[in-house]
Amino acid sequence: MKWFLAKVILLAVLVGLILGLQSLGGAVTLWWDTWRFDVALSTAILAVGLLVIVLVSLIRIWGWLGRLPQRIRDYRLRSHEVQRIKKLADLTLDFLEGRYTRVIKSAESFDKEFQDLNASQTSVSRMVAVLAARAAHRLRDIPLRDQWLEKARAEPSRWSADHPQLQGLTQAEFFIEDHDGGAAVRVLEPLLKGDRRHIHGTRLLMRACELTGQWSEVIRLVRLLENRKALHQTVVEKVKRSAYAGLLKAAAANPTAIKAVVDKMSSAERTDPHLAAMVARAWIRESRHSEARQILEAALKAHWDPHLVEVYADCADNPREQFARLEQWAQSHPESFELCWAMGRLSHSQGLWGKAELHLQRASILRPSVRVSLARAEVADAQGKVEEARQFWLQAARLAESQRVAA
Repeated sequence: MKWFLAKVILLAVLVGLILGLQSLGGAVTLWWDTWRFDVALSTAILAVGLLVIVLVSLIRIWGWLGRLPQRIRDYRLRSHEVQRIKKLADLTLDFLEGRYTRVIKSAESFDKEFQDLNASQTSVSRMVAVLAARAAHRLRDIPLRDQWLEKARAEPSRWSADHPQLQGLTQAEFFIEDHDGGAAVRVLEPLLKGDRRHIHGTRLLMRACELTGQWSEVIRLVRLLENRKALHQTVVEKVKRSAYAGLLKAAAANPTAIKAVVDKMSSAERTDPHLAAMVARAWIRESRHSEARQILEAALKAHWDPHLVEVYADCADNPREQFARLEQWAQSHPESFELCWAMGRLSHSQGLWGKAELHLQRASILRPSVRVSLARAEVADAQGKVEEARQFWLQAARLAESQRVAA
């Protein structure tokens, strides 16, 4: 609407000018004291127009000249800002390129460069200080690193609400890289208290707990990160395996503690082949074959894994029932060394020498190994076949020697 009215007014002025210029008898008389000036109407209109144009031009020139000092100051400030941004970008790129010595030298001049930025000066200086601290850490200059890290500390009076975790998280990373998990935990726990959404901090705390052997806390943190999809599944599985291995190692020779570890596992973790084999071996070491068999059969039902069958062979809970279960699995799964080995071992434990020799022979064909040769020697010796047993022992010795030389 505003533009429409402006166009209407402009059109009216133009129409008036055209009519005035086309008038044939119009005149304008100007009186000044005793002087009289008679001017044609068209000439008067042109003179007024030119006068307006000259006055407007003079006013604009005067305003431009009045703003000239400020324009010069603004230009210098913009040039200075461009230079500072370039220096800051160069420092960051030097850090990413691994030019750590250059980073430290450039950082030393930044406090002076940003003194006139008031609040922004502190945030930029803190960022530069953190980059310099990381550079010094890469160069293993610990005193210089700590000096720059102290400069990155937030000032409580002015910056209590602006990136308060920056200095602590950086310091925790340094402790973790130095394998000082205890110090990292002491720094991170107050920072992350009640903050379940800080993914980076949670990852750091998980790694620190790994270094200190706090395996229960590691499992809690890795589950939290897994639920938020903040870790790759391969990393999740690796961390869980190392954590449960640490818990089972601490629970050695204590069936109650082993059961507590098993109760800590979720249903998906109990059927994980690696974790199931780990727990089963822990039960077998404590001669709790029934518990080992239960967890192995549940895991094999969920995920067929030949390595679990190999552990199943060391579980002597009820060899007859276990052998029948192996025969069922053999019908629905391809023949493997682990399956033949397990059937041979369980046949041996029942005194079924013929079946034991048959399955162990098949396992030896699939994968010749020292333990298969020793098992066949035991079967032959149990049947009184001394010469055959001696041949298998010699075969085991040759395999052991060849494997030792290869290693």
